[in-house]
Amino acid sequence: MLSDKLSHRVDQPQTPIEDDGVLALHRLAQIAQGESGQCRHVRRFLLGLYNGDKWPLDMTRLRALDGAIQNDVLAVLRMDMTPRVEIHHRIEGGAELFRGWWHREQGDDE
Repeated sequence: MLSDKLSHRVDQPQTPIEDDGVLALHRLAQIAQGESGQCRHVRRFLLGLYNGDKWPLDMTRLRALDGAIQNDVLAVLRMDMTPRVEIHHRIEGGAELFRGWWHREQGDDE
């Protein structure tokens, strides 16, 4: 189960922004596993942080997200703005998760 894989890869986040961001990232990673439109927008956001050259984000995608998900997106973005750790290293098995999302979205470019 995905929730079993989601644990801190960084033993002690050093700032409150990292604490909030890592928790939000875990919630977003759970959502990104789903099939709805919101799930797809979350995957695209996370892939944009992972590799923005390949996965540029159309900011209007964020309008389609529920408020709580938008707040999580902003928390992850705040954390990633001064990255101490690459986004995919913030969760256990993150490299595999991001590669899976990459392959999932690759054939579905708009």
